[in-house]
Amino acid sequence: ADRFILKYMMGDSAVGIYSAGYKLGILGLLIVMGFSMGWTPYFLKHNKDHNASLEFSTIATLFLGLHGFIGIIITCILPVITDISLFGYTIIGSKFFGGLSVVPLILIAYYFFGMYVLLLPRIYHYQSTGMIPYFKLIGALTNVILNFLLIPIFGIVGSAFATLISFFIMSCYIFYIGNRLEYIQYNLKAWIFPLVIWDIVILFNGDWLITLPLILLYPVIWYRCIINEYEQSKILQILK
Repeated sequence: ADRFILKYMMGDSAVGIYSAGYKLGILGLLIVMGFSMGWTPYFLKHNKDHNASLEFSTIATLFLGLHGFIGIIITCILPVITDISLFGYTIIGSKFFGGLSVVPLILIAYYFFGMYVLLLPRIYHYQSTGMIPYFKLIGALTNVILNFLLIPIFGIVGSAFATLISFFIMSCYIFYIGNRLEYIQYNLKAWIFPLVIWDIVILFNGDWLITLPLILLYPVIWYRCIINEYEQSKILQILK
């Protein structure tokens, strides 16, 4: 929907610039879809296990921590992309450099989509899959409405914000419905931590004195201060 509305409101050139940035941001979608291919059969098989809630919470913590870290690294290297050239050709055409501004927003949008995917087990366990079209409908309507509202103010960045907010609302909606079906004690601190670091990186992007230490400290702070002992033990098991 965003591209059609952008074309209607700003023309083909805006769509081209936006699409160039979106293609880089879609790496976030590839991460989620790759994970989802294994996640769906896993939770369908283990939904009735006595410790399913604990395992699902742990998987959510580990996946979002890794997803956020990858997204933060991509966001940090964006200012360098414009300087990289091979035989006089840049990674993306110089006329599309304006599209790089939407990449972090699209990456964060797919971070929230990852949350949505992680919250599906309770919906399937309690046979409430009839709600899934409503989650998607709310996301689609939000996206369309916000595109019309934000594009006149922020241009292509407004369209990226519309995508981000629509996925955020979808994840909040499914979290609310899931909690009504069964409460799972997710480590929400571990969900929020990547977003906090991400926001700081976006704010100071290009200043390596700030962003580089954040990248280096992220795994240490996340492991030592954010995740719990059970989640730490799972990481050690994976590494062994």
